[in-house]
Amino acid sequence: MAFTKSQTVTSVIARLLIAWVFIPSGIFKLIDNPAATAYIANVGGLPFAGILSWLVGILEITAGIAIILGFKTRFFALGLALFCVATALLFHAGVGPQDGFSEAANAELATLHIIMILKNLSMAGGLLLLYVWGAGPASLDNKLAK
Repeated sequence: MAFTKSQTVTSVIARLLIAWVFIPSGIFKLIDNPAATAYIANVGGLPFAGILSWLVGILEITAGIAIILGFKTRFFALGLALFCVATALLFHAGVGPQDGFSEAANAELATLHIIMILKNLSMAGGLLLLYVWGAGPASLDNKLAK
């Protein structure tokens, strides 16, 4: 399949926009690991939160960089798509009112979680498009296939 110059440039920009969010997110999990661990344990209710926080931080950084470079794009895109859906369900769906918050603050928090669910599902959709169509011509995947 032949790509125009604008399609080639757009595919690079799209990969950058889709993947960039994961890199600082992963860095923050590694820099402030106690906070990430507490969030995973308290909000997600997951066991082994200390190990998971490190693994997720490393995954986000690695997968984000790989997608930007277009390296093993389908693999990392599918992994991050599943991660986004799991994150929406485990950390944003069903989060109830917080003790000590006013009714207005809890309403804002509920709205924020709805937005986060929709954001994560939208990101999963973009990542699934990368899984289906690949990284495009200006990618390491394309270079390595030749």
